[in-house]
Amino acid sequence: HFLAFISMRRPFTSQEIIRFKEMFGNGLYENYKAHINQIRTDIEYAYGHQAALHWRKYVTYYSPTEAKSKFNADTAVIFSVKLDSAEYYKKKYRFFDALFLEKKERSWVSFYCFYDEAGKENLSNYMKAVESVFRYED
Repeated sequence: HFLAFISMRRPFTSQEIIRFKEMFGNGLYENYKAHINQIRTDIEYAYGHQAALHWRKYVTYYSPTEAKSKFNADTAVIFSVKLDSAEYYKKKYRFFDALFLEKKERSWVSFYCFYDEAGKENLSNYMKAVESVFRYED
């Protein structure tokens, strides 16, 4: 009734971070906001270009305290999509949640969760399980 996929990017090396800072200079490079482009892309795919421009309306940020305590992350963001029948995953899973975790000077981790009506009824338990899977090291 519930499936979760994890997408992990490798952490940036110290040399890459230095190079990014040199390229973007004056603090314009903010690695810890890199997940936002992925969120915008996902929202654009689900809801269209206009929605992507106003992506913050579609997401819920965990509080900094909750992001730190659950994931040792600086940022945790979640959003949900009810899929059209033509988009059901495996012709069964009609609901989709995406959870993004980010830690400064690291990369981000994405959890893509698909669930059906029965999974929706038990969603809080499934999401607790997902939340227990990953934690950034210090």
